[in-house]
Amino acid sequence: MHTEQEIKETIALRLRELRLEKGWSQDKLAKEAGLTTVGYGDIERGNGTPLVSSLARIAAALGCTLNDILPMNGLAPKKPASGRKSGRKRR
Repeated sequence: MHTEQEIKETIALRLRELRLEKGWSQDKLAKEAGLTTVGYGDIERGNGTPLVSSLARIAAALGCTLNDILPMNGLAPKKPASGRKSGRKRR
């Protein structure tokens, strides 16, 4: 599993990429999404835990989907430290 912070940082980086592709400032995207500039800035810096509803509004403002923002494809699954796929002991 990935840590919550890793997921937030991945979302933050993706939002920044998408925002910059449009040539928008944080303020412009926040206004388009109906968020405060401070609130959006926190999300883009990986601070706090964004609500799914906020991410959906950001996606709509950017003209993309939640799948474009969420890191399900952007983070490779971590392998267990032992190299085994499960926590069960071998016999």
